[in-house]
Amino acid sequence: MRKRNTESMYYRYKGIIGEVRIVKALCSILAIGLILGLSFKVKAATTDVTQDAVSDADKSSMIASDDEKAPATSVGSEDMIPIYAKDVNEGSYDMEVESSSSMFRIVACKLNVTSSGMSADITLGGTGYLKLYMGTGQQAVEADESEYSQYNEGADGAYTYTVPVEALNKPLECTGFSKKKEKWYDHQICFMADTLPDGALKVALKPVTLDLKDGKYKADVTLTGGSGKATIESPAELNVSEGAGTLKVTWSSPNYDYMVVHGVRYEPVNTTGNSVFEIPLWNIDEPMTVIADTTAMSTPHEIEYDITVTYDGIKRDNGGMIAGILIIIAIIAVAVTVTYTDSRKKKQDAKDKQDTTDKNDKADEK
Repeated sequence: MRKRNTESMYYRYKGIIGEVRIVKALCSILAIGLILGLSFKVKAATTDVTQDAVSDADKSSMIASDDEKAPATSVGSEDMIPIYAKDVNEGSYDMEVESSSSMFRIVACKLNVTSSGMSADITLGGTGYLKLYMGTGQQAVEADESEYSQYNEGADGAYTYTVPVEALNKPLECTGFSKKKEKWYDHQICFMADTLPDGALKVALKPVTLDLKDGKYKADVTLTGGSGKATIESPAELNVSEGAGTLKVTWSSPNYDYMVVHGVRYEPVNTTGNSVFEIPLWNIDEPMTVIADTTAMSTPHEIEYDITVTYDGIKRDNGGMIAGILIIIAIIAVAVTVTYTDSRKKKQDAKDKQDTTDKNDKADEK
């Protein structure tokens, strides 16, 4: 019996020792795995940092420095009003594009306007650029390849690129990737709205020129847009100077704190009563889109309106003329009265003198 118990304990201890050995083996395997995993992560992190550093250096080397570029010139002009897709009728139009660099000459352009925006097919005078990007070189190296405008080679060998167009009459950044230098070269281009054919634009590029003599006029005006609650005074005062018209807009509310016309902000010309603004007249017989900011709501809110001035509704303001005529009449009346009074006084003085003389003569005769 004792021998059997001894054997049982032996096998029990032997099993425990085996289990311990298995656990030790598993722990060793796990430890080796952890060490290898940490080593791999450290190595990967070090590799990523190195690759990022190399990548940044590569990106920087892909952008041409100022010393590598041709001298740049300005495009467009400061008095230009930006024209957006909503201001152009849908269709395709030939137009001209200014470039800031003689090495980036645009010889042809077709503007494409749809309900979703504007794009342009531009043809360069050379074949030195593999792709274009509407932005700077720095932005281009960070952009995805799908955002680049690749060239299409025409039958004549010219390179044409299709690029998105944010606005006309506005300097835009455009960078090109040089085939020879393998670098991005920055330029500015400007799509010139005044080179579009007649009928392409919905808006005027400059204030209308009126065939009217300098002076004050009264003009019939209509207002549309907004909620329909606001109105403006009609007829409105229109001042004309060398063909340019300035319209005085008097609102039915004192809560308009500024107006925006073709991107230019105008402040009220009065401090009490309903809001009054003096704005340039851009259109005649066609709606002129303006923005008016109202403070009547919980927060200031810009509202778009259309103001229309009709040419047949413009009449000379005779108020000043009538006042002038009345002043002249009054002056004449005063002059006549003074002259008449003076004449009567002189006649009376002469008569009194004659009477005195006659009396003296009679006294001498006696």
